[in-house]
Amino acid sequence: MPHETSDRAPSHSALHSLWDAAGMLVVFALLFGGCAVWVDDFLSWANMKGLALSVSTIGMVACTMLFCLASGDFDLSVGSVVACSGVLAAVVIDRTGKVALGVLAGVAAGGIVGLFNGVIIAKCKSNALITTTFANIPHFRRQGRGCAGRGLLQPGQL
Repeated sequence: MPHETSDRAPSHSALHSLWDAAGMLVVFALLFGGCAVWVDDFLSWANMKGLALSVSTIGMVACTMLFCLASGDFDLSVGSVVACSGVLAAVVIDRTGKVALGVLAGVAAGGIVGLFNGVIIAKCKSNALITTTFANIPHFRRQGRGCAGRGLLQPGQL
């Protein structure tokens, strides 16, 4: 018996289809509009610049996490490694006055940790979730807090 197809319209409404396709964009637009109306100076240049700077790190981490998730693994150490690398970069910049050296130190630290995780996961055939949870998070969180003195970093304080 051949497979029959139906010519009936899908049971989705246009609103349901819009929500499936762009739901997060709609939520973002509603939140942005609400903040623009009810929060003083929300649309000021200084606030928009601050928002762009604050979400840029999260956006970069989210884009790179996409590769981990697409490969079927989940890396829980990313937040701790980003924090520790950022603190290391700030310490190096503060002590040497050289931004390029600080950026290089932060990127190198993150790369070394990533290489370490990758070797353990690939060579030992261990679960990425377990490896990244127990191999890195406590250590790098402790290092980042130790450098930061458990507070906000200020120039000259490092």
